[in-house]
Amino acid sequence: MPYNTYFINDEGQTVPVSASNPLPVAGVSGGSVNLNAEAPLAYDAETETLSIDDSGYAAASHTHAAGDITSGTFSAARIPTLATSKVSGLQAILDDFEARIAALETPEA
Repeated sequence: MPYNTYFINDEGQTVPVSASNPLPVAGVSGGSVNLNAEAPLAYDAETETLSIDDSGYAAASHTHAAGDITSGTFSAARIPTLATSKVSGLQAILDDFEARIAALETPEA
């Protein structure tokens, strides 16, 4: 059984979608849906089932190695807590700051 797609135009009329009358895409100037594009859905009239070809899409649950990331910003919750000793030179910088603060707090006699 064929299915028809309709939309309501600016005048409130129900309009059938066709190649000459494409479905408008909201928020896109002059945008439309390409009705000649291959649909990821297939209807089997004999079994009356609808199937989706999702072979071109990633699984909803999948992972990437950190090395795969080439841009963007990490959430602080995704960055592990490291021991001070694991950050090169950090302890020396902290020791220097501590010594400077101690010198400011201790008046010279």
